[in-house]
Amino acid sequence: MKIRFTFLFLLAAFSATAQGKGQLDSLKYILPEFQDGTVIFSDKTMKRGTLNISPLDQSVYCITGDRDTLYVGTYPDIISVSVPGRSFVGWNDSFVEIICSNSDTGIGIIRSTMRVNNVKKGAFGMNSSTSSTKSYSVDAASGTLGRIIIEDPRNYSHVRKVCLLNNGRILSVAKKSFQKMFPAQKDYIETVWKDLDINPTDVESVIAFYNELLHK
Repeated sequence: MKIRFTFLFLLAAFSATAQGKGQLDSLKYILPEFQDGTVIFSDKTMKRGTLNISPLDQSVYCITGDRDTLYVGTYPDIISVSVPGRSFVGWNDSFVEIICSNSDTGIGIIRSTMRVNNVKKGAFGMNSSTSSTKSYSVDAASGTLGRIIIEDPRNYSHVRKVCLLNNGRILSVAKKSFQKMFPAQKDYIETVWKDLDINPTDVESVIAFYNELLHK
């Protein structure tokens, strides 16, 4: 209840009239500027505001009419975020951007900012300790603004990984994942997979193979 109260308190400061101006640092925010959008919480409540997502701590932030930046929350309390032309779903302490979809399948991208001297590979080749890179301050009781600070950009790296969406599940880009998505083409995928040599970070090649299977 305390956590939920915090989110409601912060969302009360949402302002749909405030507009983000200028290009933001891609190490700090996924969107190039704060944009009017919608947040859906795990209890299905919906709130609108001028918002952005930080790849540092995988959290959603909003700006008020006074241009203050406030921390809103993260997954699993927030299950989806949408702005004009872009949609994100929460998964495993991250936000996955859906870049293309068809019925129950699709392709997503996970963006993360991490310290280059503290990289431990986990699922999808992502760093398992992204939370250690965050530096912000939030005081819900006093309404203190959230801060995202990067002392030296040279110590950080922006990582982008492609993933597959299948019936509400997030899968790594792998042969078995494609076979789960397209069981009728399991033998074809088995035959061509070695020659394809798909790079999980190459969005275009993953999309091309996905579209090929989709329309085969």
